[in-house]
Amino acid sequence: MAGDSYPLHQRNQLFHNRGGAAFSEVSDLAGAVFELSEVSRGAAFGDLDNDGDVDIVVHNNSGPLRLLVNEVGHQNSWLGLKLVGRSVSRDMLGAWVEAVLADGVVLGRRVRTEGSYASARDPRIVFGLGGAAAVEKIRVTWPDGSVESFAPGALGRYTTLRQGSGSPDREAAE
Repeated sequence: MAGDSYPLHQRNQLFHNRGGAAFSEVSDLAGAVFELSEVSRGAAFGDLDNDGDVDIVVHNNSGPLRLLVNEVGHQNSWLGLKLVGRSVSRDMLGAWVEAVLADGVVLGRRVRTEGSYASARDPRIVFGLGGAAAVEKIRVTWPDGSVESFAPGALGRYTTLRQGSGSPDREAAE
């Protein structure tokens, strides 16, 4: 539009993953910030309030940051993990983590920080457990290929797992 200070603006959108590659747009249900038309260029994801769900910070070109606090995801059980190295207390990027639930379901996550344009993500892992009451064990495949099992620790909080402090995982070796 002629004279528009931000000609590339558009409404931000929010999608709900319905499983696999199936998504549905839920922007109209997500609050007033999704009614705004802005030039958003980056989104950083992480659990900013340590309540077990992922919050979002959106960067707008020549505009304000938008903090989107997730107030829904933490209503069910969750398990949070921070993975650090054997001899250095740094995030073990690339580690693969599995939460083995009591019913045999295995949930998997990779430790990573990449994200959106000019943004990064929280390297901590969050497993949303839905109605699951318990996690049987945590299995970690470290970047060097070693595999360890850990007791899950308490639900509803973050636990730090240090490489070398778990038990060798016999199932992974088979």
